[in-house]
Amino acid sequence: MNPISQSRYLLAGLLLLASNLVSAQYQSSILHYDDSLRLVYHSDKDGNYIPDFSHAGYKNGEHDLPVLPNVLEISAISGDNTAHIQSAIDSVSSLALDSNGHRGALLLKAGLYPLHGVLKIKHSGVVLRGSGKGADSASTIIQGKGTDRRTLIEIGGKDVSKWRAEASGSRQNITSQYIPAGSRTFEVADASKYTVGDNIIIRHPSTSKWLAAVDHGGTAGDVLWKPGEIDMYFNRFIARIEGNKIKVDAPIYHELDRSLSQAYAWIYTRDGLITETGIENLRIDIQTAGPEDENHPWDGIEFEGVEDSWAKNVTVLHFGKSGFYLKGATRTSILDCSATEPHSEVESPDRYNFHLGTACNNILFKGCYASRARHAFVSNGTSSVAGMVFTACSSVEEYTGSEGHRRWGSGFLWDNTSFNSDNTARVLGLYNRGDYGTGHGWTGTHQVAWNVSAPNNLIVIQKPPIGQNYAIGCKGTVNNKGPFPNPVGYIEGTGKSINPESLYEAQLSERLKYGAGPDAPGRLKATDYSLADSSRYIDLEWLDIALDESQYVLERSIDDGKTFEVLDTLDQNLESYRDTNIQRENYQYRLKAINDIGTSPWSNLLHVDILTVESVSPQDQHEINIFPNPFSNQLTVKSSKPVQKIVLYDATGRLVKQKLVKDGYEVSLNASSLPKGIYFIQVYSDTENLAVRKIIRYH
Repeated sequence: MNPISQSRYLLAGLLLLASNLVSAQYQSSILHYDDSLRLVYHSDKDGNYIPDFSHAGYKNGEHDLPVLPNVLEISAISGDNTAHIQSAIDSVSSLALDSNGHRGALLLKAGLYPLHGVLKIKHSGVVLRGSGKGADSASTIIQGKGTDRRTLIEIGGKDVSKWRAEASGSRQNITSQYIPAGSRTFEVADASKYTVGDNIIIRHPSTSKWLAAVDHGGTAGDVLWKPGEIDMYFNRFIARIEGNKIKVDAPIYHELDRSLSQAYAWIYTRDGLITETGIENLRIDIQTAGPEDENHPWDGIEFEGVEDSWAKNVTVLHFGKSGFYLKGATRTSILDCSATEPHSEVESPDRYNFHLGTACNNILFKGCYASRARHAFVSNGTSSVAGMVFTACSSVEEYTGSEGHRRWGSGFLWDNTSFNSDNTARVLGLYNRGDYGTGHGWTGTHQVAWNVSAPNNLIVIQKPPIGQNYAIGCKGTVNNKGPFPNPVGYIEGTGKSINPESLYEAQLSERLKYGAGPDAPGRLKATDYSLADSSRYIDLEWLDIALDESQYVLERSIDDGKTFEVLDTLDQNLESYRDTNIQRENYQYRLKAINDIGTSPWSNLLHVDILTVESVSPQDQHEINIFPNPFSNQLTVKSSKPVQKIVLYDATGRLVKQKLVKDGYEVSLNASSLPKGIYFIQVYSDTENLAVRKIIRYH
């Protein structure tokens, strides 16, 4: 079990127990408690499940924030306090680090501290602490003065360039063929290059194949995403090595599919990174000429190049861009902070109250409050941002929604958070932004809105081309009616009182009490079958992902997944099974790994229908290729099944073209008469709809 104070352990257990005693509350069908008060995770047919978000924040949530002793105290002076405070910060920074990586705290006594410059904390183990965040004389108030657009307080300040500082000779390809999103285990070519405790970076390049799989961003005719622009980065520590398998400390929030992109890892040298540094218990009040003034300090606090750092009980007012801005940050907590009353014109790219920039992993915002934002809780760091949690937060009078914003983040949770605005209908979007900005496209995947309250507003949930987005137990209008039409994501329990109330707290409580269970097996599929009287069987295969399972449990359903029975219990490390108890032509199967800690999420839900020869997983039933996409004049459809009709619809659903074919396996379609824009193509055989795809005509 991870280290934790006794009081916090008891509180976590009580929260978990109390959450389950409310029997009248609704439980999700895909993530719920079992009879033993353990969380159960269900996957869909593609293997998507809600991941574990509990690793966000300081030291993966496994320790409370430290309380550093005051080693220096100062009072305010008249006039500009920049040099006065900076000198004191530098004095604390010169002290030796203790065994916990701490130097101590600088206490700013209650008073008014005008600031005409920038304060910089550039060393590990330093805390800037005030005497209160209120507006009264008993608090510490930093007044941001001047007409230049600067950041008032910089913590860290080192550009870590997506953690690219690489230990020589440490780069290794990830050789696992497929790793489901939410997994912590993968295989590399040569694990002897690594040791337990190494800080590694996992990079998933945005190749042409991967971009095609995500519809090149779904940018609605705007510039398409290009190879190398949407690379994903995951900053992790090695927890265990066995052979060439590596287990890391926190989940990877995106699937790693080697058929689409060759991911790889390296040891991060951590050059210039600062840790164990924070800001606490003070108020920043930026002085402006009024609510739409553009000439004043622009950002309150910036964290850059930090790990295991924090802000706690801090209020920032009247910024133009961000109250709290993070960049190149990992395992950092922003607790009980406020970013309110921004002063700027209400236009892009201003008023991002709690703002995540490039290369942020596993950041926790808890108990935070925003007002009059354009985007109150937002990631603007594209695909290098993953594992974000906004829990027990609130926002009022936003002008547009909180969101991943642009270019494919992964693993975001808005949890037990409330929104209320008369300025906009949409307050939260897990969706596609099309040609907004510069090809914003899909905001991300594996994003979750859990028990979000927006009774007077709209929450938009759309399904991305890879993965899934979720809304569970939300209050308000919840649908897929975003600015760009796309399929609906997973929506369940709208308007209901949901258990657990906080997904983050439930996941954290369970992990701290029991530990993290094994990873889910990947890509369960049927590979062969026989209905011969002398030999009736269905052959199943899957990918053995987990490093530490003791057994597998295989279950089967005969009533279309309504109920399941255990078919067999299997030894660890197996990757195949022959079901010889075949009494009918169709079944559903699912598989999970188990060990002493608990169980994995279920594998993908596999439907096998022998009569219609659907004895393989849905993605393997038939192959349809439609190219080029985007296209100019001519489209080609190649199919492993004979095609008899092709139909094109425009973005409004209006039929604009169709072609009848006699059992064609490769069909050309002239679409030169169509205007530039988005279309949907449907391909039919004589008995079924073979495919529906989105295509783009670019000129």
